[in-house]
Amino acid sequence: MPMLRVLDLSRNMNLEELPVGIAKLVSLEHLNLSRTGIKKLPVELKALARLKYLNLEWTADLETIPQQLISSFSKLQVLKLEGCGYGCLLVLEEMEHLKHLNVLTLSFRSASELEKALRFNKFFSCAIEQVSLLDFRDSRSLNIMALAKLQHLCTLRLWSCMDLEEVKVERNIIEGAGCFHSLRYVIVDKCNHLRDVSWV
Repeated sequence: MPMLRVLDLSRNMNLEELPVGIAKLVSLEHLNLSRTGIKKLPVELKALARLKYLNLEWTADLETIPQQLISSFSKLQVLKLEGCGYGCLLVLEEMEHLKHLNVLTLSFRSASELEKALRFNKFFSCAIEQVSLLDFRDSRSLNIMALAKLQHLCTLRLWSCMDLEEVKVERNIIEGAGCFHSLRYVIVDKCNHLRDVSWV
């Protein structure tokens, strides 16, 4: 099927691996592996030079993405990594090479991971549309002002941050600088110790 442009394998939780033959799909532009049981991405995916859309959201079992794989998709416009088992930090440096990236979703599992990621923000901040803070266990207090400058951030999700008691936002800065300008959705779920959401 060398002319296939769209391959949607989403919501197949029994799908654990891709065949190396996927490299023959040289015309593929859209690959959706979201909500699958995929455990690793084959290096042969590098052959998909026309790929513009890659969705790895909620692939909790994904443990391996070969080095330089993401950066090899030079035409990539959409990269969705929210809920991906493979740490976002491990591919952020490669995103520097994605000159056409305009939609990005990410997840972070600790305050320190979020802080490190935002050091790269000059490369991808204009593309981030959705950020999830998942399963935080290292912090009782979180300052999310670092996310305030993300111009296209429309969804912020705090999920299962069981130790989190406080989210800090400096209201005077927000009102003065138009921070969180594009934010449309804030989802707080299973954050049982969070005491104050007036910042919303």
